[in-house]
Amino acid sequence: KEYDADLIALSDEEIQALSSLELSGTKKHIRDAFLFACYTGARYSDIYNLDFRRDIKGGIWYLRVIKTQDIIQIPLLPQAIKILNEYKKANKFPMISSQKVNEILKKLAKEAEIITEMKITRYVGTSREDIVKEKWEFVTFHCARRTFITLSLTKGIPSEIVMKISGHKQYDVFKKYIKFSDQQVAKEFINKWEKS
Repeated sequence: KEYDADLIALSDEEIQALSSLELSGTKKHIRDAFLFACYTGARYSDIYNLDFRRDIKGGIWYLRVIKTQDIIQIPLLPQAIKILNEYKKANKFPMISSQKVNEILKKLAKEAEIITEMKITRYVGTSREDIVKEKWEFVTFHCARRTFITLSLTKGIPSEIVMKISGHKQYDVFKKYIKFSDQQVAKEFINKWEKS
């Protein structure tokens, strides 16, 4: 068994580091689409097919999910609206293949110094192999979805509301997207005990 690389989620500080990069062209488009996904919980395919005029009304994204064909309503955060406004003229994000997007995202994450060491454990039979790499090496577009879910829960939004926005129907599937860092767990645990 191997723990998937996309079990990572970015922190608020890491999102800010990505957001602060001075970029242009394709790199900027990909970074902005990724950040938009971090603020909405959308998948790559949903961002790829997003049509601003058709799908966004009154600060809400009416998303027909490609994977399930369900329609979900995603309230847009001010950060997401700010990104949309930059691409209003084009009416969409200029996207390229997901493979190329993931290659560029890794480079951008490295440039943003998202370099915390991460360990992946791989099992072959009874043999265990630990692989240690820097976090940027594991960043993919799908990390945005996990980031949205994790940060929303960290900020105190009830899981039922996050599930409604992310389109999850079963908690067992939803919980696989939750990736609290050790620091988040410790901080929340200590804060709750100190308040009681």
